[in-house]
Amino acid sequence: NMLSRKEQVDPNVVAVAGIAALRRPIFPHELPEKDREAAFQLGSALVSGAGRPAEETIRRFEEITDQFPNLPNVHYTFSTVLLANAPERAVEELNRELEIDPGHLPALVSLAFEYLKRGLPAQARPFAERAVKVAPKNFAARACLGRVLLEGSDADLPGAIRELELAVKLAPDSPQVHISLASAYSKAGRKQEAARERAEFARLKKLMAANDSLEVK
Repeated sequence: NMLSRKEQVDPNVVAVAGIAALRRPIFPHELPEKDREAAFQLGSALVSGAGRPAEETIRRFEEITDQFPNLPNVHYTFSTVLLANAPERAVEELNRELEIDPGHLPALVSLAFEYLKRGLPAQARPFAERAVKVAPKNFAARACLGRVLLEGSDADLPGAIRELELAVKLAPDSPQVHISLASAYSKAGRKQEAARERAEFARLKKLMAANDSLEVK
């Protein structure tokens, strides 16, 4: 039963999860009264959803999106739950988020990467371009556009390299950006630069693995 399930979950954990889902950089006590129910329901669905069947979590989120159809970030959070099991529905929720906020950066980047994953760079490109327009100094937006420009029959190699070089400047510690840039340099026949980026990727991955093992200890 829903009530006993709510009682089993630490309300502070639920509140923090709900505020994170609403993408508000605030403490629980700072949340406006009007958004508290939405935050509680989102947090509860996320926290209690761990380890439960996906269908059950999806049903919970369907109820929440029906109840709060126009609250920013609700559809985006639902999309993150759907991406693994129901990517088509995730795309629908991402588009609904963009109807509420056409400049929602994570939704734009998620849609671009989803289409890229399906081998559809032409469909990914408008979302990646919009992401860069919305946040020109965001490394994820630049990396996303760089990856998109690298693929497909109308690939723009100089454009891809420009975007990925910018992404590396914005986030030099991101291994993924270095390996994407290595791929772009390799396609352009710039072997030395590709090797340098691959080496940096390997160094950062090794560093991350070392840090992870330290944390485990």
